[in-house]
Amino acid sequence: MFCPECGSQLAAGATACGNCGTPLSGAGAAPSAMPAISADPEPDRVLTSGTQPAAATGEDHTNKLPDLVANTLRLVKQVAQDPISGLSTAFESVSKKEALQVALLLIGVNALLCALGISVAIRGVWGGPGASDFVEMFLAAVLWPAAIWGALVLARRVFDGQRGSLEGDCFITAFAVLPSSLTSITLFIFGVNNLELLAVPFTFALSYSVFVLYAGCTRVSGIPHRRAIPSVPLILLFAGLILRILVGAAF
Repeated sequence: MFCPECGSQLAAGATACGNCGTPLSGAGAAPSAMPAISADPEPDRVLTSGTQPAAATGEDHTNKLPDLVANTLRLVKQVAQDPISGLSTAFESVSKKEALQVALLLIGVNALLCALGISVAIRGVWGGPGASDFVEMFLAAVLWPAAIWGALVLARRVFDGQRGSLEGDCFITAFAVLPSSLTSITLFIFGVNNLELLAVPFTFALSYSVFVLYAGCTRVSGIPHRRAIPSVPLILLFAGLILRILVGAAF
C-alpha cells in the first residue's frame, strides 16, 4: 500500500502517511495497483549499458585487404571448377558490395599481368619499355574489361535481362577476362619466340571467357537462353567497338 500524496510505502493498518503526514481516514487505503517509485527506473538499460551492438562499432571487415584476398581466391576456385553454374553460385554467395570489390581486384591483377607480359615481349624485340610505356599498357589492359562491362550492360537492356545489376555485370566481366592472365603469364615466361606455346593458353582463355559470358548472361543477368546465345558474340563485338572508342579518347 502506498500514500496517494507522496507515494511512500505505508505500514499495514496505518491511518496517516509516516512521510508526509497525509491522513488516510475517509480516503481509504492507497490502491496497491499504484506503481512504485523504483530506485532503478530503467533496470534494462542499466543491464545493457555496458554492451555495444556489433553494428555500432563502425567496423567493416569486408574492407580489410586480407579478407578481400581470401574471399577472392575462394570465388576464383569455385568458378574455375565449374564456370557455368559456379559463376552464379559465387555471385549469390556474397553481397553486391563484396562482388564489386572482388571484381575490381581481379580486373586490376589481370591488367597488371597483361602489362608485364607485353613488357617482356616488347623487351625481347624492341628493347625494354619505359615507366610511362608500362603505365599506358596497364591502362590499355584496364580499358578492355571496361568495354566488356559496358557491352554487358547494353546486352542486358537489349535482350530483356530479367534481373542483374551493374555489380553483377562487373562480376561477370572480371571472370570473363581473368583467363587472359594465363596467356600473359605464358608470354612473360617464354616471350614471343614461342608462339606455339601461346596458342594453348589463348585457346583455353577464349573458350573459358565464352562459357563465363554465357553463364553470366543466363544465370546472373537473367537473359533467356535463346537470346543469350547470340548475345555472347555481340557482346564481344560491341566490346571491341567500345574499346576502340576508349583507346582513341585516352591515347
